[in-house]
Amino acid sequence: MQILEYVPTYDQLNDTYGNPESEPGILDTLWADTVLIRIRLPFTMRLSWRPDYHTDYLQIHKKVADVLVDAFEEIKGYRGETYLYNRGYNFTGGSFNFRVMRNGKKLSTHSWGIAVDINPHIAPYNKKDEDGEWVNNQPDFIVKAMISRGLYSFEFDGMHFQAVRSFSKYAIFDHTLNGEDNGNRK
Repeated sequence: MQILEYVPTYDQLNDTYGNPESEPGILDTLWADTVLIRIRLPFTMRLSWRPDYHTDYLQIHKKVADVLVDAFEEIKGYRGETYLYNRGYNFTGGSFNFRVMRNGKKLSTHSWGIAVDINPHIAPYNKKDEDGEWVNNQPDFIVKAMISRGLYSFEFDGMHFQAVRSFSKYAIFDHTLNGEDNGNRK
């Protein structure tokens, strides 16, 4: 199993993955050409914003590429591509996207190509049910495949998996990888 060797905090992103900005708010295209790669997915995913469109690739930072491919292999291996398709577990909400966070001013972790959104239709961002609980119906086998490799997710954003540590009380991560902070694995 591929596991991230180091998971930085947000403040350590540029030191770990490079700075995606040439100047504030402007993508550094040299950085993008140097560190972003297309990974071939082990199964076809549907685009959440255009379900009739499919992709076999995601654009991602090269430092997290092997880990993500390995996680997607495990997801496919659970019960196969037909199972994922029939249950609607093969949607992507995207990966690299140079933008600021929702309701924020800081860059989204998608801006570094170190985050991927999976199945936003069943694990939407910041949506609660009638009992006030976060709506997060992401299947456990998908969550396990991602967080067992060092990625983080959130109760309020179950579609989102990122190679960045979070100290939010809503963070979902594998505490066994390296204690409570899930940081340096060396």
